[in-house]
Amino acid sequence: MSDDIRVEDTGPVRVIRFDRVAKKNAITRAMYSAMARALEEASSDAAIRVVVIAGQDGVFTAGNDLVDFMEAPPHIGGADTPPVEDFMRALMGCSKPVIAAVDGMAIGIGTTLLLHCDLAYASTRAVFKTPFVDLALAPVAGNGSVNGAYRLPTPRRGVLDLGPIRIDDVEGLGLARKRHRVDTRVRLIVHPPIEALPPIRVPAGDDPLLGEELRQSLGLSDEEFDGLRPYVPGDDLRKIHWPSSARGDELQVRQFRPPRHGRLSVVIDTRPPGDTARALDRTTSIAGSVAASVLAAGDAMRIETTDGRSTPLVSGNPQLESLLEFLALLDDGAEQISPAIPSGAGTVVAVSADPILASDVAARRRFAVRLRAAIVITIDADSWGTATTGPISTGGWIHLTGPGQLAGHWRLGRSASTLGTP
Repeated sequence: MSDDIRVEDTGPVRVIRFDRVAKKNAITRAMYSAMARALEEASSDAAIRVVVIAGQDGVFTAGNDLVDFMEAPPHIGGADTPPVEDFMRALMGCSKPVIAAVDGMAIGIGTTLLLHCDLAYASTRAVFKTPFVDLALAPVAGNGSVNGAYRLPTPRRGVLDLGPIRIDDVEGLGLARKRHRVDTRVRLIVHPPIEALPPIRVPAGDDPLLGEELRQSLGLSDEEFDGLRPYVPGDDLRKIHWPSSARGDELQVRQFRPPRHGRLSVVIDTRPPGDTARALDRTTSIAGSVAASVLAAGDAMRIETTDGRSTPLVSGNPQLESLLEFLALLDDGAEQISPAIPSGAGTVVAVSADPILASDVAARRRFAVRLRAAIVITIDADSWGTATTGPISTGGWIHLTGPGQLAGHWRLGRSASTLGTP
């Protein structure tokens, strides 16, 4: 029996007392073995009716003696049963009631063992603490792991600035509580929902400078430049476009082919009521879906707003991310259409949540002529997904009442002058 564990029998009561005050009753392997034997003997001794585990005045136990612990770290489940496992098994298997009397600090296993007693009395000086919580660790067996997850609120597009994060750990019985602070900050961009559309080529038209603006926007002078694509082993290293590679954290290679590909501008109507969050959630989703379709087909495109905001003209699937980020951050609007919109030549698709454009043919035609729009897509933002009427598609007009409808009607229509009536 360890000298640091004192066992006293008083009638039917056995008291197992920590007696290592100089070390705050820190528990060694020998002390674990002594307590295990005392508990096993109490279980088999008919004269013992109850067991009390106690410490000294002002200190229950400081937990494991770390020096002793590191000399022979326990390997639970190994060939040799460690003394701490012998003790815990004896405590959990004791046939007599076990009562803990806590005065002062109960650290680490000093708190854990209380959960396996039948009753625990604590004085007003009792302090419970679990160091593994301070270290943001869980008491997990060797080779085990614990995963935590938190579902972020992403019902709508926008930017979520995450961090610092506060985590409160509370032991199941409320004996220990620890608050963690993670100072890392992460900026999460939530894109609008994208509907899968078939890739459709944009008419190239007869603009002799088609492709020139795209080359200029990327800072390139190659007359045959058509777009960027991911690097493939074997590509000429001289064709790597380093600025785009640095921004996208992936090597991008300039691809060359006849530059007379199509070019599309999607103009989002941000005039009231299209400047509300609800309306912009719908119109940005449609704009992003069209953008993905055009870039997948190999054509170039940009996204603009009626108040004058615009993305650069881009080409190639890797550039979709920049357009979606623009849409995720889009907010507010203006009363009037900017004189600079649309910018440049090419096919124009306009997207609006204005109910007047959906119901008034003349207003819709004037809007289309002003933006040189080949297609006007209107939406019912207020009853999106709940409207009793279905989509409408005629001439150069598409009207949508809910998600998932665009794929069945997306096409490049006739010129604005031929916009039809419902």
